[in-house]
Amino acid sequence: MVHNVKNDSQDLKNMKNNPTKENDNILLTIFEQNWLHIRHVENERILCLNAYVVILAAIFYAFTNINLNTNFKLFAPYMISFLLIFSVINFLLSLKIEAVIEDYVNRNEKIAEKLGMKEFAGLRVKSGIWRFIRLKYIFPSFYGIVSVALLVCLMRLIYG
Repeated sequence: MVHNVKNDSQDLKNMKNNPTKENDNILLTIFEQNWLHIRHVENERILCLNAYVVILAAIFYAFTNINLNTNFKLFAPYMISFLLIFSVINFLLSLKIEAVIEDYVNRNEKIAEKLGMKEFAGLRVKSGIWRFIRLKYIFPSFYGIVSVALLVCLMRLIYG
């Protein structure tokens, strides 16, 4: 069976223009799938942070157990370079993850508004300090700060 894209586009136009119970059910299904995707992406973010912390802790543990006279100067630039690259990768991943989450939350806001349930959807914090401080900024900031700190450490090791 061949999938007809023209029919899909026409169906979406009809759904927009003719609100029905069936269309509302479709929108609720899309809303639910968007939330499931947001949850999946947030789990990815947590897994990335866990892996990052484990590797960071392992390298710091290695630093404390290296003979500071000989081996430290040999291995430290490589370890810090690895951490720097890993931090930059996590920084870029966190930017992507935050963009995906923001996109899906915006989509769900539109669906909630169309269904008349925006005030019940709880998509954004409306009061308190958390309406200004969002995870959208915290995760990339964390990785960015660590990346800069590691770059400074690497420069000090290399150039004295």
